[in-house]
Amino acid sequence: QALRDAGYDVVTMDTATPVQETLEQLGDQVAVQGNLDPAVLRRKEGGSEEGVRAAARGLVDSFGLQGHIANLGEGLRGDEDPALVSLLVDEIHSYSSEKISSAVATS
Repeated sequence: QALRDAGYDVVTMDTATPVQETLEQLGDQVAVQGNLDPAVLRRKEGGSEEGVRAAARGLVDSFGLQGHIANLGEGLRGDEDPALVSLLVDEIHSYSSEKISSAVATS
């Protein structure tokens, strides 16, 4: 709340930040970015195509379609698989588009 009250337009959330609680505290006047654990992009830490798809969809489902910038909860270290990074971007775009189309069709 202090960040919102200080006039910030966007707040970055790391991977430890509780999503729903933070969104409730910030309200709809502040956009948020981040919160995705970059470990899903590292094969040596169990990163896989299916894990990336699930993480991307979970991110979109958790934050909704407005007021969130899809981003990692921390920066890249350089040992991420470029194919998984690309898949993350593609899956976020694809899944977001599906959800937008579905919302438009039902309104």
